[in-house]
Amino acid sequence: MASLSIQFFAAADELASFVKRSLEGNEIHAAAIEYQPYKVSAITRHEAEASVHSERVRRLIFADKPIDCSASGNNQLLDQHEGALVLDIGRIGPRGLTESRLSTTNVTTYWRKIAADLKRNTAAGMVGTNEKNGATAKYRSDRYTPGAAAMEQAGTALRPFAQSPVVLRPDR
Repeated sequence: MASLSIQFFAAADELASFVKRSLEGNEIHAAAIEYQPYKVSAITRHEAEASVHSERVRRLIFADKPIDCSASGNNQLLDQHEGALVLDIGRIGPRGLTESRLSTTNVTTYWRKIAADLKRNTAAGMVGTNEKNGATAKYRSDRYTPGAAAMEQAGTALRPFAQSPVVLRPDR
């Protein structure tokens, strides 16, 4: 089984559009996952925008069959839907925008199509700088949308995760 993992930065509106496109015309199902407390809710294409913009929703899951929303945790949910496509939603916080990630352990035709759409709408290549020691590195496979690039230009830090000392910027 082939797997995939795409790390990228995107503005919330761009993520919502991506999710709506992903659900359009495909025979796939989606659910929004909230934490504290844990909750799984099936969503439709029309509910995608609200789910992406909801601060409680941290992850979306896509599957080729209806999603069992009775799972009591992520492990159980992913065991029930082996090979599902998972979208971890990057959020804006006090330290900047965190990275989103699209991943699966089993690439299917649908997942390949969705990943290709994501790649068409993002650019690859970023440079990271560690704020603590000034070290820099290239992140060739990290991706970003035009909205994320505009946010970075306007002064919003792009970070792999909220507490990260690394700030990324498009490699222009």
